[in-house]
Amino acid sequence: MYRVLEQPAISERIRSEFFNANLDAQHLRYNELKKCPYFVAVIRECLRMQPGVSHRSARISRTEDLIYKSLDGTVVIPSGTPIGMSPMINHWNERLFPNPDSFNPERWLEPNDERERAFLSFGKGTRSCIGQE
Repeated sequence: MYRVLEQPAISERIRSEFFNANLDAQHLRYNELKKCPYFVAVIRECLRMQPGVSHRSARISRTEDLIYKSLDGTVVIPSGTPIGMSPMINHWNERLFPNPDSFNPERWLEPNDERERAFLSFGKGTRSCIGQE
């Protein structure tokens, strides 16, 4: 709420989007809110800056080596090696999120597959949060 109220243009744009979508403020439904792209962008930007879990989630691949591909090359992580990563590492990557300290919902309005892969507020794959929707 602070980020939205801090920038009146953001709160006004949300109000305008809700008004134009003819949403019933007394009986808001999640599926209706998902049709408001700017509102969804604001929520995603909030989650980017303040993910629910900010500590490293430790994992161990016990049976197979992991192959990690990055812009810098490929790394093989031997099986049995503890690994971990925090969403904050990705969410403050300046290449994916220019000016990462700025609250900028507009960054979510343009499709970007690489940014989507880096968005880890709810985890990914078989360990993702079942309540993310």
